[in-house]
Amino acid sequence: MLTHSFDLQKLIKKITMTNEYKNAYLMFDISDMDKFFNETIYEDDVVERMDNFYLWLTENKHFKSYAFSYEDLILKDNRLDDSLVSFTYDLTGDKCYSGLICNEDFINFFDFRLSKGRLFNTGDYSDTSNIIPVIAGYDYSKYFNLGDVIDSEYRIIGFFEKDSRYYDIKACGDLLSLDKSIVMPFQREKALQHDNLGLYDSIINKTVIITEDERVLDDIQKKSSELGLYTYSFRSVEEQLGYIKESSGEWVLSLFTFCMIILFFCIIGMICNMLQMLNNYIRELGIHILCGASKFSIVIRLFYQVFFLTLLPNIIILFIHGFSSNLLISVLLSVLLSTLVILVPFIRLMKTDMNTILRRSE
Repeated sequence: MLTHSFDLQKLIKKITMTNEYKNAYLMFDISDMDKFFNETIYEDDVVERMDNFYLWLTENKHFKSYAFSYEDLILKDNRLDDSLVSFTYDLTGDKCYSGLICNEDFINFFDFRLSKGRLFNTGDYSDTSNIIPVIAGYDYSKYFNLGDVIDSEYRIIGFFEKDSRYYDIKACGDLLSLDKSIVMPFQREKALQHDNLGLYDSIINKTVIITEDERVLDDIQKKSSELGLYTYSFRSVEEQLGYIKESSGEWVLSLFTFCMIILFFCIIGMICNMLQMLNNYIRELGIHILCGASKFSIVIRLFYQVFFLTLLPNIIILFIHGFSSNLLISVLLSVLLSTLVILVPFIRLMKTDMNTILRRSE
């Protein structure tokens, strides 16, 4: 929870320091959905109008933009490992893998680097053949090679570097990893030939506009209205980050309060157990002290027992995050928790004189 909050703050700082994102705007569709789904999508030339609008957005000389869309891929290739699965359909049992469709500006904006192979070229975006060139996430390189074809449909031309990431500020406040994703070029001509209305609708509305002139936003709305498509509400990335920060802050506060309540009762329970253990083993402790052991050494022994229990969950974090800041924060919290738990037994033991300990041990 704490690391999520820290990561969000770092993300916001990183984005706001990115010059291009300071002038970036998101497009929120506020059209009449009943009219759109009951009338607009059934019009004969709606896909052509969407294609016209997409070209106008992405080739306009008055502003920059990039576009992308998510695509869930149902794949059957036996070389695919379960670790790559995004989710499984309950009814059919089909395994679904994370896919991303993007235009050339998306690749250029995030300046992706590859561990192997090449990036998309102009021909890849205009290709209308049945086999689609794709760039696979780093994790796919463990099971596939350059040139491999997945399900007779996707040919791997490259692999992203490990931990390649991008922002989807409209949908969430996180950096999204491409390690387990398959990225495809948006082949506009093919989408137009197949009347792929869903893809056009998705990629248009995920377009990010970058401009210093806010009047451009009015021009975008006018163009969309001329084509009889969407009604938009525009929101700057800075404003969107404010919404994300506010909603995330409320979530973190609620979760923090809930965790503190649970932690309070856990600490009380562990303290009571430690005090009970002192009472049960007072005879053995008295013998240790008579043999030369100090009270402090006994407290340290108790501390190690508690610390070992609180340290065990860190093994899980080690497997998930490796040696990272998340692990360091977790270990420090374990030390703090162990210290709090042992504090009351420590005070009680240090205030108990030797005669009292010996009388209890008889």
